[in-house]
Amino acid sequence: MIIKTSGAFVIAVCQVQTDKCKAIEEAAPLTVVWGNGLQINVCSACLEEKMRIGEWEIPGASVANKVYKPDFLLENNSENLIIEVKGKLTDADRIANPIIKEWSPKYLLVATLDSMFIYEGGIDKKQIKETKEILGDYLSFYTTNQPQDLYEIHSAIEKSISAWLFNIKNHKLDKNHCGIPEVFDFISNSVL
Repeated sequence: MIIKTSGAFVIAVCQVQTDKCKAIEEAAPLTVVWGNGLQINVCSACLEEKMRIGEWEIPGASVANKVYKPDFLLENNSENLIIEVKGKLTDADRIANPIIKEWSPKYLLVATLDSMFIYEGGIDKKQIKETKEILGDYLSFYTTNQPQDLYEIHSAIEKSISAWLFNIKNHKLDKNHCGIPEVFDFISNSVL
């Protein structure tokens, strides 16, 4: 959703209340923004989180001074695998390029509700499979048939990936059934 800032501030309880919210129960300074023709009073933490997960967009703006924190970071010796989750279909290269530049991971996995892409050594990109082929059982557990907003979708994908990683690490999935054999050995031998 495209958000327009108003330049106004209010003292109130945040209307958005993500898990990062700083004004859930007590009134605090909030930014007044407009989205879909509605006024939304939002704390700075929720505004940044909505922008971070791609649910809100302020044209020409980015989350200022934000240090990238991977959704998932697995380390194996001096190499790493980063998994970045996006709630909506997006250009994977646009997401991957700054991460590759900053982190130089051995593997980068970009996961959306529709597709998963893997970058090996920051160079080779390929679409692996549809996300549902890899995370189907996990994803169906965390999603419903009801329409969900991007935050709920993002959260469902993260929970599904977490369960998937747990099952690989605990030998409940083997290389032939994990969906991404390219990274199975790396995940099995890594530290979460």
